[in-house]
Amino acid sequence: MASLFKPVSVRTDPATGKKTRVKSRKWYIKYTDANGIVRKVPGFTDKTATRARAHELETNVARQRAGLPVHFEEQAKRPVADQLAEFEASLRRANRGKPRSARYVDLLVSRVRRIISECGFGTTAEITALKVEEFLAALCDSAQERPTLDPAKAVYTKAELAAALAIHPETIKLLIRRYGLAATGNGSARRYPRATVEALRDRLHQGVGPQTRNYYLAAVKHFCRWLVRNGKSQHNPLDHLAPEDVSRDRRHDRRKLTPDEVNRLLAAARASGKTVRGLTGLDRFALYATAIGTGFRAAELASLTRESFDLESVPPVVNVPGTETKNGQPVTQPLPSGLADMLRGFLASKPFGQPVWPGTWAGATGAAPTLRIDLEAAGIPYVIQGPSGPLYADFHALRHTFIGLLDRPGITLKQAMQLARHSDPKLTMAVYGKASLADLGEVVREIKYSPGYSPTVDAPCLPLIMPATVVPSEVEAATRMLPNDLSTIDNPCNELSADGVWPTLTGTCGCESRHRR
Repeated sequence: MASLFKPVSVRTDPATGKKTRVKSRKWYIKYTDANGIVRKVPGFTDKTATRARAHELETNVARQRAGLPVHFEEQAKRPVADQLAEFEASLRRANRGKPRSARYVDLLVSRVRRIISECGFGTTAEITALKVEEFLAALCDSAQERPTLDPAKAVYTKAELAAALAIHPETIKLLIRRYGLAATGNGSARRYPRATVEALRDRLHQGVGPQTRNYYLAAVKHFCRWLVRNGKSQHNPLDHLAPEDVSRDRRHDRRKLTPDEVNRLLAAARASGKTVRGLTGLDRFALYATAIGTGFRAAELASLTRESFDLESVPPVVNVPGTETKNGQPVTQPLPSGLADMLRGFLASKPFGQPVWPGTWAGATGAAPTLRIDLEAAGIPYVIQGPSGPLYADFHALRHTFIGLLDRPGITLKQAMQLARHSDPKLTMAVYGKASLADLGEVVREIKYSPGYSPTVDAPCLPLIMPATVVPSEVEAATRMLPNDLSTIDNPCNELSADGVWPTLTGTCGCESRHRR
């Protein structure tokens, strides 16, 4: 007989370490199938609906044991393409009042469709864990299929490069810009040296990384769970497959910008006379400063209007509705006082009801190239070599920089989690709060240790612990996140206030009365 239950998980409060037992909101069903195997399948948050689902499962088991046709068998005979079309339609409907983005749905469905096609699944009954595992292994083995280049050829045209690497000619410009590779000439005279072609070949044929393979696995498991929830399959054949450990092979890790790099980036954007994807140099300066001072993602920043900012409250805040955030929850984020001072003048010329930063910069391929233009102008490398592979300074690196600023005395882990909007402290510390090699070098430099055979007696091998700065409250901690030197720009007031554009971040020019520390 089927039984209903709610799984219980144990959660640990990161601030106090107290453990609490929390029941799932969703009911689950435990029953024995026709083969005598005990199954546990998810039901619904409504107990009555879950009980009806359990009754349906029991009925199907009884019919199977009696040799009669069941509902699952009818669904299993339907073409999997029809099931995938219904799955896609359900994804495009609103989820708890928040519509899913078309790009997310297209990407997820395309991954499932590729697995179905390459594994040869004609119906949902043919979906097996073994074939999916073979597909994922083939993605990794694609690194062995690198094309051979003509050893005598030193320079390639666009058509020759596309033919040699089996890629579309229109993607070459994007790849060259993304990886910062060399090319000479313009238009039909544009040529690509052999080193560029070899670098592209190595990048395009290095095999799919574990993170991408995990995305494929998560997509097809999502599809199988949907089949079970909607009564189209009796169980999920992929339920036991676990994702890979991505820490062993990271392909696109971000890095935090140093305080000097932040100053140079902001100065380069402010001084730029270029308009990039609808943003002037002053627009990009304010955009980068807001990204570093709030940790907002590109899509969240693109949704902000003049009404999103309440700069007269204490502390000044910016509001983002749940329809625009990644987790679907509305957020009210406090602003550093220096950033709020700058935004008062900057927003004064912006129209109400319109995006503060309009244009196409926040698209799938727009944010990183936009930032990269100002990185190059500031002399900041887009990619550097880290201890475990390359580290990139794309637009999401500004969020890493913000969370790195929270790693300072007086700010607790709970406060950092809330400001970063993380539900898991491991993500805050392990991914975003990871100390850079330069930071670790500063710590090691303070260790009093003799280079002889053993530490000296009067200078034991212990790190010098600095006293923590006492911060009055969470609000004060939030408004002091950015060190003063991060927003310092050489004499900006004399240049900008004369034409009444907007006040500057700090009062280094002798107008301290207009600046709040």
